[in-house]
Amino acid sequence: MDGRGRRRPRRNGRRVAGVPCFTETIYRFLLILLCLAASASAAGAEANGWAVVEATGLKLREAPTVGSRVLGVLPEQTRVPVIGQVPGWVKVVVDGTVGYLSEDYVRREAGQPEASGSSEDRMQTLQRQARDIDRQIARRQAEVAQIRQKEQTVIADLDAVERRLSQTRAALAKLRSEQAALRNAIDETDRAVAQLEAETRQVRDLAARRLTALYKLNWLGRVQILAAAGTVHDFVIREKALKRILAADEAILERFDRQRRKLESLLADQAQQHQRMASLASELKDRLRAFDAEQARRNDLLAQIRARKALELAAIEALQKAATRLDKTMHRLKAPPDENAVAAVFGDTPFHARKGLLKMPVSGEIIHFFGPYLNRRFNVTNVRGGIDIQAEKGAPIRAVHGGRVLFADWFRGYGNLMIIDHGDAYYTVYAHLEEMLKPRGAPVKAGEVIATVGDTGSLEGPMLYFEVRHHGKPVDPVPWLERG
Repeated sequence: MDGRGRRRPRRNGRRVAGVPCFTETIYRFLLILLCLAASASAAGAEANGWAVVEATGLKLREAPTVGSRVLGVLPEQTRVPVIGQVPGWVKVVVDGTVGYLSEDYVRREAGQPEASGSSEDRMQTLQRQARDIDRQIARRQAEVAQIRQKEQTVIADLDAVERRLSQTRAALAKLRSEQAALRNAIDETDRAVAQLEAETRQVRDLAARRLTALYKLNWLGRVQILAAAGTVHDFVIREKALKRILAADEAILERFDRQRRKLESLLADQAQQHQRMASLASELKDRLRAFDAEQARRNDLLAQIRARKALELAAIEALQKAATRLDKTMHRLKAPPDENAVAAVFGDTPFHARKGLLKMPVSGEIIHFFGPYLNRRFNVTNVRGGIDIQAEKGAPIRAVHGGRVLFADWFRGYGNLMIIDHGDAYYTVYAHLEEMLKPRGAPVKAGEVIATVGDTGSLEGPMLYFEVRHHGKPVDPVPWLERG
């Protein structure tokens, strides 16, 4: 992306206060045009004479065509200086405004204005024209300010849309994760229900047989069974056996009741899970519809920016401002070094000792390099504070060195952005992220996946914007990366 450095852009090698605005060029052009019109009114009479209106309410038009815009209406006998002529039309100046009158409704007069009071009349005319020019300049300035405001609104809308897209994308990921977990839970519940139903059938069959036996026992009577004993010893044995049988039957019936209640509970859970799954599917559908609408809105805004030079220049200027805000954020986030914490988090090998040995943070191609470059479309020299690595959307991004996440949030102009503190005032910056997998304050190891490639805040599609900073100042990342 353009404009991620700290220095201001240049035009034709000369430093200017900011990115040139197309609307300012319009304003300067209009000012020159109005000044030429004023000078033309003074010299027109001598060069081409005068035109006297011979019709009531003759229209002064912007161009020598009947359908062109009407600039004013002149009463009959109005006398105005002629500064040019085209077939069927005369070009005149009326109170500092250049326009065209139909030749059929004017009378041409040669010569100069009367000598008497000519200097005083000329001065009054010029003063009147100067006032008209001032009013026109004020009107043009208001129009320029309005156009400028529209430019800024488009850029702000793009950032807002991209932020909503990022939030919707995160919500979709959460919904899909919840769906997957719920699907697993439903599968487990289904297996448990099937197993419990099989066990319940077995217990039910056993309980039915025991109930039949108990019914027969009640029909015969416990006393008769005990009375049939031949001896006291046989009586005692029969009594103990009968008690064990009755206790076992009671346990079987209680087990059947527990299995039945447990099955009812599982079936209720199963129904709730299916209901929740249907709700998630509906919510996911709504989120996808919202995502598609926001994506279409983003594409429309990007098309506007790419099609209109003024908007693209405004986008570059917004990125310059974003770079300045990033510098200020880096300065604000810097904390005083703690040697023990540094050793514990960043490891024994300091960051500066890894120069030329760092792995690429993502698999891809570097398409924009660090430092000043000429934007040939606008003839503007900008400075880039990092490198852009073109990569597949969703590709894993890895930390180039151990450290701690200093910042992980949305940053206007960069989209989702992560800053990792590597100790000794060294930092790396990762921007345009799709998903951030590490929260602020989390420790990270070299080579650990911290995010995925996205296009948040990017005008050129999926890529990773990568910076290396020392004491908050951007340095060229390429010499730090391993060759090849």
